[in-house]
Amino acid sequence: MSDKENLDHQLQQTMLKMKELSIKKERLAHTYQQLLTDLAMTSEEVLTYTKNPDNFSPPLWEELQNEKKKLDEELELELSHVRDPLKTKKSLSEQGLVKPHWIFVR
Repeated sequence: MSDKENLDHQLQQTMLKMKELSIKKERLAHTYQQLLTDLAMTSEEVLTYTKNPDNFSPPLWEELQNEKKKLDEELELELSHVRDPLKTKKSLSEQGLVKPHWIFVR
């Protein structure tokens, strides 16, 4: 597989992953909006409520904080696996460039 074909394949894989993440994000947003409708609350009210530890028992508060940390780590991991196709393309195109200070030797 040539560099160009490899780059095209990586670009397609990245675009596919981005599309998957977009679908997951839309599904999550829809679920969140449904939850807000069911609770008859705004997102600001939910945020204020969930940030107050007095609204939860200490074990439940600890469990919520652990879940939040776990979700943040999963999100960070997902985002770290998405490659920037422009950066990849630029770095691969620069690999073939000869630096001006190089001396050609046969």
